[in-house]
Amino acid sequence: MNTTSTSTPAPRTWPLIVAGTVFLVLGPVIYGTQIVMGQLVTPWYLPAFATVGGVLMSAAFVRRPSVARGLLVVLALLPTVFAWLVVAVFSRTPEYTGPASVGNKLPAFAASYADGRVFTNRNVETGGPAVLLFYRGHW
Repeated sequence: MNTTSTSTPAPRTWPLIVAGTVFLVLGPVIYGTQIVMGQLVTPWYLPAFATVGGVLMSAAFVRRPSVARGLLVVLALLPTVFAWLVVAVFSRTPEYTGPASVGNKLPAFAASYADGRVFTNRNVETGGPAVLLFYRGHW
């Protein structure tokens, strides 16, 4: 009587864990490099990389559930949620409530051209076609 067991080996999960860790770390490393280089832009890639890292860690947990892998998933989801909050909620600028609004007359103002000449609201009202751009800086 032949009683050989043909059990399949447990799937390897360390490649998923390593790849998830790389994605979780890659976003902050790139952002830190940008800060050092003086490029202060919104890091839209941070939540994307963190999400990919969290998904890879979750896949490792689904393939071979264990307490350690469950803790890794939880630890991967914390920076993911934080990255989404920073980019989607905390970096929003408030609504514009300045003096210029659509349909109303321009308030009195004075500005300077690059050559030093003065430009006022009267130039816009009496002159030809003009475009005024109100840029709200975000810093």
